[in-house]
Amino acid sequence: MVRRADVQLGWDSFFENQLTNSEAELWRLRIDAVHRGRLTGLMEAEQVEIVLPAR
Repeated sequence: MVRRADVQLGWDSFFENQLTNSEAELWRLRIDAVHRGRLTGLMEAEQVEIVLPAR
């Protein structure tokens, strides 16, 4: 089941159906900015910073 907040960020049943059982608990967010060493994502009403591991 796709939540309304996820639909507003562009998530739909096409993406939901691709998840395995182990991925079902992961956060669904939309990447809105790409920086050198990090990403910024949107999730419901908050912005999340994702730090990428060093190469």
